[in-house]
Amino acid sequence: DIYQLDSDVQLWCDALLLESIVKEAKRLSNENPHIFHLWYQATQLTYGEFLPGLDRDWIVRKRNYYQQLSIDAWMGLADYHRYHEDYRSALSAYQQIESFAPHHEASYRARMECYSALGEIASISLTYKALEQRLARDLQIQPSEQSHRLYKRLISSAS
Repeated sequence: DIYQLDSDVQLWCDALLLESIVKEAKRLSNENPHIFHLWYQATQLTYGEFLPGLDRDWIVRKRNYYQQLSIDAWMGLADYHRYHEDYRSALSAYQQIESFAPHHEASYRARMECYSALGEIASISLTYKALEQRLARDLQIQPSEQSHRLYKRLISSAS
């Protein structure tokens, strides 16, 4: 037996809409005025885990896939703001990632670069130290060489 949905039935699925919007937004440049609305719309679809509490292999793969789309959406929105030199809005979007992907180093690096652009040297150090502590506590690892080099470069260029 094969089961399928009636083609006349219209379905709305936040996960599929997220996927569609992120794919469309990735094709556009930050100069395109429509991209802000796409990234913003995508971030509004990034709440909660996909099928929480279930651990079948296919569910875990999909959960990881949708989490990555959520990261992409928030990074896209933040990168848009950073491109347009709205560093405070960029920081806010990058910080959202920490709530559901606390070990995402690229968002910490981007935050350090925003703080550098704002001349907030102490915030660069605080951000790096927060990353360092989070990774040590949760994963017993150090930040990547890329994160470490960026931190050193930003701090030394500010001196």
